[in-house]
Amino acid sequence: MTKSILYGGTFNPIHNGHLRVLEFLSEHYDRVILMPNFVSPHKTDILADVMSEDRYQMCRRATWRLPKVYVSSYEINEEEPSYTIDTIKYLIYNRNFPHLELAIGTDQYLNFDNWKAAQEILSLVPVNVISRPGYITNYPDNTIKSKFNFMAVDSIKISSTDIRRRILNGESISQLVPTAVETYIKLRFLYKTV
Repeated sequence: MTKSILYGGTFNPIHNGHLRVLEFLSEHYDRVILMPNFVSPHKTDILADVMSEDRYQMCRRATWRLPKVYVSSYEINEEEPSYTIDTIKYLIYNRNFPHLELAIGTDQYLNFDNWKAAQEILSLVPVNVISRPGYITNYPDNTIKSKFNFMAVDSIKISSTDIRRRILNGESISQLVPTAVETYIKLRFLYKTV
């Protein structure tokens, strides 16, 4: 039985904190599906300056040394706001991932009741919350909290927003993103305008 896990997001840009999570997931799963979205329904205003294809290419370059990570273009190819429930159904029923799980961050967990078809997601796949050790994960409803698995990851605290700000201000990002991603950003002149 092949265990697979879906890890999605905007990855605008992907950074070393994301890579630490991917390395952790690779230690526990046979396949990690990295899914950059076209547009997140919760972040429709932040992607105007970087095309989804650029974010997809940065994800591919960042993960080339992680053999268990597969970067999918499914949500990008849909060219519309990405809903996790639709992606899960696609992977289970069209791509034959019957033993699929979902990885989300703590911020997504705390907002999970606002997701499209949240209860259906919980009925289809185990949902794993990636949290930093010591990070508070109090969900208002304890009955819902019991439906999640929690995975503590010693991740690096890095923000894509901070990376974009640094680029705009001409500051270094070399310690925050893989070299291949930094090179791609420079070659494509990404994040240079507000």
